[in-house]
Amino acid sequence: MTRSPELTTAEADLLGYLRAHAELYEHSAPGTVSWAYRSAYHLLLQHGRFFEPADLPTGIAPMTEKLCYGNASTTARRHPGLVYVEGFAAAGVGGASVVPLAHAWCATADGTVVDPTWQDGWGQAYFGVPVVAPGRWPDPAAGGSVLDSFDLLRAGLPPQAFGDIGRRCP
Repeated sequence: MTRSPELTTAEADLLGYLRAHAELYEHSAPGTVSWAYRSAYHLLLQHGRFFEPADLPTGIAPMTEKLCYGNASTTARRHPGLVYVEGFAAAGVGGASVVPLAHAWCATADGTVVDPTWQDGWGQAYFGVPVVAPGRWPDPAAGGSVLDSFDLLRAGLPPQAFGDIGRRCP
């Protein structure tokens, strides 16, 4: 895959993964053709943004692994100024190949990642949709994905619920 000069290798790999999965839905999910987004991959490719990986800031405690949706929701609620973001992130440690995973994290107004779930250095690339309306964030105790909602995929994004932070896809 040829990568765009504006993207890091991890970002280009993550974007390629999302595009490949969206294409699979084009051929395997004919029942979604009338929906606003055929899949969460389509929604992300249309509205997603890149976010800048960073170490967890002082004052924000790391949380339990594998509970990213609830962790990000809890962290955003506890720290005014943070926004809940959901999408995919590429994990990789020590120069290893990156592995794209469905993930949720928080972001600052300038698009810097605040990831309470993954250890510092794990997140090599982050691509997601910032959810600025706290009423749309997952219940911290229950977790669960916002973007996999069939109602959201069928009807589309309510414009006031999603923010304009992060770096647009080139």
